[in-house]
Amino acid sequence: MLAMVAFGGGEFIGSFFIGFIVDRFGSKVAAVCNLVTMVTMTGVTIAFILTYNFGWLAYIMCFLWGF
Repeated sequence: MLAMVAFGGGEFIGSFFIGFIVDRFGSKVAAVCNLVTMVTMTGVTIAFILTYNFGWLAYIMCFLWGF
């Protein structure tokens, strides 16, 4: 359950980040940023699945899922 706090933090920070990107650079750049985030999130999730050990990787994974 504690890792889900990182999920909420990712949602909070991600909403401000992507809002700034859309306002400043437009939706096409924001879509590329989302794509980079999704690729990173997928890599971290696969790494977590392979290690299957609760630790710092679980917090990063949950943060990126919220981001």
